[in-house]
This record gives sequence, C-alpha cells and structure tokens, in this order.
Amino acid sequence: MVQRLDPSASDPLASAPPAFGDEAARQVLHDRFGLTGSLTALAGERDQNFRLDTADGQRFLFKISNPADTLPILDMQTAALRHIQRVAPDLPVMRTLPGVSGEPWTEVSGPDGRSYPVRLFTFLPCVAFSTPQPTTRSCGTSRACLNSAPCLPTFPAPPAGRRWNGCLTGSKTGSSRCCPACGRR
Repeated sequence: MVQRLDPSASDPLASAPPAFGDEAARQVLHDRFGLTGSLTALAGERDQNFRLDTADGQRFLFKISNPADTLPILDMQTAALRHIQRVAPDLPVMRTLPGVSGEPWTEVSGPDGRSYPVRLFTFLPCVAFSTPQPTTRSCGTSRACLNSAPCLPTFPAPPAGRRWNGCLTGSKTGSSRCCPACGRR
C-alpha cells in the first residue's frame, strides 16, 4: 500500500486543497524554516502557494502541498530538483531549501486536522500570461534542456506504482539534440 499523508484521500485532484490562513502560514514558515516576512498568495490547482518576501529582500516560494500526495512522490520531486541542480546548474529551475531540521520537507497539522507537507524553494520571478509572449521561448528552451542529456540518463527510477516515460517534463522520449539554452547534449 502507498503511504499517504492523508490516508482517506486517494487523488490529489479530488482532495480538498490546503486552506491555511496567512497567519498560520507565517507561523509555519517561522517554526519550520526560521523565516519571517510578508506573504503573497499565488495560484495553485491542488496546493497552496505563497511568495515570501523577507525584510532583507530575499524571495522564496512556500508550498503547502495537498495531503493526498504520496510520500514517494514528494521524495521524487525533491530528487528531480536536486538532480537538475547537479547536472544542469545553469537551468532556471527552483531549488529546494531545507527546513530548520535539515529536511527538504516537513509535515504540519492543518486547520482541518489533516497532515500537510510543507516545502520551501527559491523563487523564480515570472509573468502569468494567457497568450504567447517573448518569455514563452525561454520556457520552451528550458524544457528542451530538461529533455536532453545529461539531465535524463542519470535520473533514478520513479516511485513504486509510477511509470517513468524517459522525460522529466512529460514527453515520451528525451531528445538527443543539443539544448539551445545551455548548449549541452
């Protein structure tokens, strides 16, 4: 059986997303990550996301994940980001940051009594848009690099119950073409 943070939830898209208030989110950030600052709510389909702006000008992404996510999925997401950081450090991909205990994520009790994984990442500024913009090309370029070596061949197997289709970003196969963003093959 797959271990879930919320054993009663089986599908993260059907499970109610987190609904922490700003003050509760600030308290978690302080207690689990040692950070304070102003929060800005960000959109999320199944998670609750905030941008944290600290007094010294740093920005972070604070993510309260859906409790229906399995522990192996959280571990795989962390491993994927760390792998990209190791093999393609020039790619503009967020970095996972440890909490005060040194772990990449921790669990907290939510206002509804469920257990939620919380994580902190570097913040990548972006612009939300519904029609293609000049930044669309750079997004595609980064995706192309994720689909090319050296990112893929050395990434470990997926968690149990998941099929790895040879691509970090969803295509059926990785590309053997040179990445236009970083020139890697």
